[in-house]
Amino acid sequence: MKKVGIVASDSSEEKAVGLLQEGFESDVRAEDLVLMKNRIGHQVLGVLRGGAGIDESLKVGTYRPTIAFAKKGGAPSGARETFSFSVQVLGSVLPDEEGLGKNRTIIAPRSDIMLLEEGDKPSPLDMIVGKKEVQWIPQAHYEDRPSWPIPAESRYLNYHLGVFGSTGCGKSFLARFSVIPMFLQAKYRVLVLDWSGVDYSPYYGVKVTRIGDVALDEGAVVEYLATKMQHFGYHGTYRSDNQIMAELQDFVGEDWQTTVAGSKGPADLRSALHTAILAGLQAAAGNKPLVLAGWTRNFERGFRRLKEEHLRVVMGKKTAENLLSSLKDVSVIDMHEVGTDEKLSFFTTLANHLTDLMDSGQELKLALVIDEGPQYCPWEPKGLQWEATELIKGMCALGRKHKLSVVMLSQGISGDIGINAAVRRNLNTQFFGRIHPLDMMEAGNWLSPYGISPDDLLSMEPGHFYYSGRMNPSPIPLLMTFKAGE
Repeated sequence: MKKVGIVASDSSEEKAVGLLQEGFESDVRAEDLVLMKNRIGHQVLGVLRGGAGIDESLKVGTYRPTIAFAKKGGAPSGARETFSFSVQVLGSVLPDEEGLGKNRTIIAPRSDIMLLEEGDKPSPLDMIVGKKEVQWIPQAHYEDRPSWPIPAESRYLNYHLGVFGSTGCGKSFLARFSVIPMFLQAKYRVLVLDWSGVDYSPYYGVKVTRIGDVALDEGAVVEYLATKMQHFGYHGTYRSDNQIMAELQDFVGEDWQTTVAGSKGPADLRSALHTAILAGLQAAAGNKPLVLAGWTRNFERGFRRLKEEHLRVVMGKKTAENLLSSLKDVSVIDMHEVGTDEKLSFFTTLANHLTDLMDSGQELKLALVIDEGPQYCPWEPKGLQWEATELIKGMCALGRKHKLSVVMLSQGISGDIGINAAVRRNLNTQFFGRIHPLDMMEAGNWLSPYGISPDDLLSMEPGHFYYSGRMNPSPIPLLMTFKAGE
């Protein structure tokens, strides 16, 4: 390490201003980690953020001879020029490599600032970790320091995780090369829901399962078929409380797999559904022909919308229970062949099964990676998305006690492009990549307290993320990247 400056005035126990020594202006950059040797007697670890170059001779707003001189192309003296950085305090370095403690002492002006470099022992990441039990995130390292791996506290792996960033920032690469291997390294099983079928499925070979091969539970089948038939024209509470829905529920029954096994294919199943529901409506109407005519008209209008390819989706034979019991390390569900309703129906089946397992007291030790999070739980969910959102909230609440970690990837943080606020609050560890301008306010709420400007996130390089939250042993978000492709 080398001395690059001193602590200036207006420093406190949580922040400092670092005044650079002459000649180090090009050597020291934002996000560098520094050690401040407090003159009071202890060492404080910090990260540089928010640099400033000041020259008292060149301040604008009033007439100054030096500015007038510069207008003519001259070069005014730099005698009154200074370079400084805001230093965000990570903590006080504890003795005997115990890690970091909260710094409660004012950092004295004129204290030396030492730049930490690769090869220094212990490294700043070792100082941060101390005696904590951590997983070192595979392939991930501190911004431009390849020999400084990124730690994750093991006890918080089940506290849920969010990866946020606009298209092309490297979310799926981060998941594939760092997040998923991290959970596998911790002996978690990983189940990936690949919404588009292009981000994970092409890379996992025999570990990929087509969504059409998975069986849905009876409740999801009923809701899915009713959605495809547009709920027979009913609205409000009548969507689920009408005679046609009652007949549909009777047809699906309590053992949908037996019904599927007894059919010769989607066309035969469609015909059987039509016959069974019409017979049930006729029996329910009794001697009321007008009532029967109204029911029949509504049913036929909806039934015409139900196609054979819709039924093919709900004829899978591999149950959610089979899917999880056979999962040894990692498995990917390729969801690209079907539409949104089919994907959400599958998800509700899976989520209900996971919830049942947790309700029975089972420890899952499972990471559920949900790509395209807003498709499941948008900021204002409706229909199947509302049900999916409620299930995710429930899984997040139960998951921490039963070692189920929900990992959600999203192009946006909040609002129209983000995920539901109640779900977002359950994601206790966050990775923030390059954001969309619409997310500047929300990103500011998360990161501005730590000296990170939302403006910086608009131009983040692909593959760079601010790592924040419970899993991060550092109390301050760290800028990290990863080695994609290895």
